Amino acid sequence: MNKKWKNIIKNNKFLVAKIFKYNKLLFFVRLGFAIITSISSLIAILLPKYLLEAMFSNDMKQVILVLAVYFAVSVLIKILDILYQNYNRVSSEKMYLNIINEFLNKGIGLDLSFFDKSESYSRYNRAFSNCCNVIENCNNTILSIVTAIIQIIMIGSVILWVDIYVFIAILVFIVINIAINNIVKKIDYDFNVELSRKNKQVNYLYRLFYTPQFIRDIKVNVIDKFIFGKKQEINNEILEVSKKQVKKTTKFRILLSVLSDLEYVLAALYFAFSVIIHLVAVADYFTSLNAYQQIKNSINALLSSYTALYNNSLFAEDYINFMKSEENITTNNDGINLKSSEIENIVFSHVTFSYPNSNSYALNNVSFRIDKGDKLAILGKNGAGKTTIIKLLLRLYDPQEGEIRINNINIKEYNTN
Repeated sequence: MNKKWKNIIKNNKFLVAKIFKYNKLLFFVRLGFAIITSISSLIAILLPKYLLEAMFSNDMKQVILVLAVYFAVSVLIKILDILYQNYNRVSSEKMYLNIINEFLNKGIGLDLSFFDKSESYSRYNRAFSNCCNVIENCNNTILSIVTAIIQIIMIGSVILWVDIYVFIAILVFIVINIAINNIVKKIDYDFNVELSRKNKQVNYLYRLFYTPQFIRDIKVNVIDKFIFGKKQEINNEILEVSKKQVKKTTKFRILLSVLSDLEYVLAALYFAFSVIIHLVAVADYFTSLNAYQQIKNSINALLSSYTALYNNSLFAEDYINFMKSEENITTNNDGINLKSSEIENIVFSHVTFSYPNSNSYALNNVSFRIDKGDKLAILGKNGAGKTTIIKLLLRLYDPQEGEIRINNINIKEYNTN
């Protein structure tokens, strides 16, 4: 098994575990309705056959009976569909809320340094945008595989007379379609990654215009033209990326469309020839053509499930990596409990710290002591490290060198919360 397959299986196994964790019943309800839909498809395929046979035999009672059965089954399935859609809508929303809550709680638990890194923050944004979609897509793909297998077995029995070479031809067309679709999906994913990076830059500029403090700074410093110029530059880059993506995928989409129409025409021609040489009755023509189309779609869904799983795995990678991210700062939940009234002194001893992706020190070999009752002011220019001292004292970050002590005990020994 190659590395790509292993990665697809690993990622989707993670997502399946999430599906069962969030709402196991919803999965089985969806599976049950997928089976009902397969039965409905079979009825829709067989109806023309029985109806035409009744009409050719001039049997009006048989015509009425066929239509009555169709009406009863159709009404029943539509009622079940309404009930299913109502349940699915409410249950899906509950599941999405649980997914997002777990995601946000994970984010709260991570170190600030995770979000300081541009790559991590971009992954976080992509993961948050797709966290519900990747789990839902995995769910839908699994159901699609099960449904496809059921339909192939049920509908395949309708056209057992079809030459084996026709089925081979179906597989050839489907494999070509899947190969082309894989290329398109990879192009789309690369485009989304690039678009996410560009959108992050644009959103930063947008934020300047809905925060009062930033608007004031823009007006005072007269930098609106500069900001609009930057925004236009990024917009032009987004348009350029979009044009490249469209240019790359258009030829593949046209080819897929042509192949689809060609394959349908050839199938219709084969069934028409079968009627002419009396291999099948006229009443079986439309039934066979519809069955062929349905079984082709089922085989396509089954084989293209690889594409769906692969495509979903690409987007799931960001979500899974984020959910598996670990804190760099070791949380000490069993440490010493400390009340503010118990603090006798705070000591910074040769503390050095720099933020991720920074080439300069926020604090460099800083030492000082504050005793209970002291009145102390920390002064400095922007970026001198005043806020950094507080962040380190609260263990939002840990220093790279030196140590911080409260009551002569390293703060790592205290209960983190």
